[in-house]
Amino acid sequence: MQIKKLYSDSLAFAEKDLKLAFRYKVNFFAQTFLTPLTTVMPFLLVYSGYFLLGGTQVENLSDTTFVTFLLIGTIVNITLRLGFNRYLNKFKLEKYWQTLDAISITPISKLSLILGGMIDGLVSVIPGIIIISFAAYLFFPTSLAVVLPFVVLIIFALIISLCLGLIAGLASIFNENYSTIFQYSLLGIVFLSCFFYPISFFDNHPILALLKTIVLINPYYHIVTLMRGVWFGTGFSTQSFIFVSMFVVAMPFISVALFNWVWKRFTVEGY
Repeated sequence: MQIKKLYSDSLAFAEKDLKLAFRYKVNFFAQTFLTPLTTVMPFLLVYSGYFLLGGTQVENLSDTTFVTFLLIGTIVNITLRLGFNRYLNKFKLEKYWQTLDAISITPISKLSLILGGMIDGLVSVIPGIIIISFAAYLFFPTSLAVVLPFVVLIIFALIISLCLGLIAGLASIFNENYSTIFQYSLLGIVFLSCFFYPISFFDNHPILALLKTIVLINPYYHIVTLMRGVWFGTGFSTQSFIFVSMFVVAMPFISVALFNWVWKRFTVEGY
């Protein structure tokens, strides 16, 4: 019964959030797709210029693989941004409407917030992922066998992003100064995830080399590397998959525990 209730509560949250998101279609489209695409464009131009001027290879990238390499990174970037911003935006709206208390006093598991976010997040992100994946296929065809691991890894990225977003959204409603801090932290996560360049980029300078350790414990780096390995046929690391799976299992419980702890001890600012 508890599982059935969790499922029904999650569907209710997903339905509500989808209806709210699609009320503002232009904003939703811009935040979900245009922002990540504008992020990838400079890298696309740099790589294109390099190979057009006679460059042959950047680590394991060539003139036939760099576009697909970037597009796979864009898929994970879109998923990260959608999940991370979901609760930052949701809690701001709930605060504006003065309905935050309903979230805390409603007798439901807070895990349903994450599961509901996963459902509406997948519905929101799937059209863009299909379009980008098709474009990647045109530049570097691969087997249809990549579909299943791709879907699993996208779900993994979305769950981790939603959990981080739940923590960020909660912190920002208790102190709105945190909202800007978390927005900039998102840029840091993207920078340390190797969405748009090989990890060897961090070997080019002593300071960057220090950051490489953080990259190697970043689950998004492992997710995008696994997806590229599957697509290009360069291998699938079981160790990386287990590492990411541990985050997926642990993060929902950690984020919900923090949610309950913070809510009981702090007062909503400006409410």
